[in-house]
Amino acid sequence: MDDNKQLDDLSDLVSELKNSKSLTGIMVPPSATKTPTQPEVVNEDNIDDFIFRKSATLIQQSIDTVESLKSTIMGGADAETIEAYSKLMSSAAGAIEILNKVNIQKRKEKASKALKQMDLDASSKLMDKYDGAARIQNQTNNIIVASRDEIIKAMLNQANDIAAQTQKSKEFIDVPST
Repeated sequence: MDDNKQLDDLSDLVSELKNSKSLTGIMVPPSATKTPTQPEVVNEDNIDDFIFRKSATLIQQSIDTVESLKSTIMGGADAETIEAYSKLMSSAAGAIEILNKVNIQKRKEKASKALKQMDLDASSKLMDKYDGAARIQNQTNNIIVASRDEIIKAMLNQANDIAAQTQKSKEFIDVPST
């Protein structure tokens, strides 16, 4: 009778394990009908789309797995399972963080492009005000637009003119009258 009692206890334990809700999510056998994924052709044109799609899939699968294991972990699991769960949560959070950084970088690039375009538009509007004679149209003040070389040449010409005038004035000798 001792053997029958042990067999009954063992049968009860096996049926409890089969009906246990905390282990049913883990003990699901893999599907034999899954087809292997087809490799995609990744090139420079579609790499961004590929990374976003695969990252989103990976993150979604990680979150689904975390949610399905949550009840098992809360119900009390061994240290290895809890460690694996924490690593899965950490990697999912890391993947989300990386994807967010990529998203922020893309937004910064778009904003930078828009700002640069606004700069170019403003400078072209400013250049439209010039009539080609280095003066702004419809202005009451005289504003001269010149390059650095043109300004230096004008300053040198003016300095030469002043030097020539002083040279002419030195040619006359002033003789004091006695």
